[in-house]
Amino acid sequence: MTSAQRVTSLLIAASLLAACNNQAPEPSPTDTAAVAATDSATVSAPAVPVSLQDYVAAATTPGGNCALDAVNGGPSAGTSVATGTQVSMSGWIADAANGVPGDALLVLTGTPRSYSGALPAGVERPDVAAALSSESARLSGYNIDVSLQDVEPGDYALTIVHGSTSPQACNLGKALSVTPAT
Repeated sequence: MTSAQRVTSLLIAASLLAACNNQAPEPSPTDTAAVAATDSATVSAPAVPVSLQDYVAAATTPGGNCALDAVNGGPSAGTSVATGTQVSMSGWIADAANGVPGDALLVLTGTPRSYSGALPAGVERPDVAAALSSESARLSGYNIDVSLQDVEPGDYALTIVHGSTSPQACNLGKALSVTPAT
């Protein structure tokens, strides 16, 4: 199995998991505004299709802490976007030791297709460091623009997979509805 096939396998297996620890408190609406105002670099990435059939045998455990704070600058719950557009997402990811994983992937799990893309962290989040009582989580934030160019309309569960040697999945507990382009 090539490393690309292994990563893809791990992505889908992780997205099939139902939960992560999510021990940190949910951000408040004021935290969302602070995240939107915090820049650092926003990363652009396409959502790449993956097949669920490739992932049935892969094993991944739930782990880490994560949140999706904002979608397109607004609340992250109940968001709808049109296929062929770009969606901006911001939030944070920390591994089980409350450090910043260097190899996180965002997974959109839907039926019949799922998609994934790189999710680099590095945005300063002192609120997360304080909530987790871990200074190593200070750069746990992410800002990413995801291209939905080839994403089929449908509802997608959002998960973050991290850890190349011992993969873990953190369920964001959010869904993204992709509607047909008008």
